[in-house]
Amino acid sequence: MPRRWLVEDVVDVTIDGDGLWDPEEGVPVPAVVLRLPVYVARHLACVLDDWSTIGRLLESARGTDERDLAGVLYEAARAAEALRADAS
Repeated sequence: MPRRWLVEDVVDVTIDGDGLWDPEEGVPVPAVVLRLPVYVARHLACVLDDWSTIGRLLESARGTDERDLAGVLYEAARAAEALRADAS
C-alpha cells in the first residue's frame, strides 16, 4: 500500500503512521499529511468555505462546517507568502 502520493506535481500527500491523538477514539490514529503551495492552500480554503455555506443553506446534518479549517488555511497561505516576500 503506498504511503506517499504526488498530485499534479505540486501537492505531496503522505501517511504519518505515528499519527495524531483522536479525542473521539481516545487513541492515536494515523494521520494524512498534506504539503501544498500557497495558491493550492488558498483555493482549498475557498472550496471549504463554499462547502460550509452550501451545507448551511441545505441544512445538512452531516456537520459540514469547515470554516475554522478554511480560516486557518487562509492564514497559513498569508504567512507562507510573507516568508517568500522576506526571502526576496
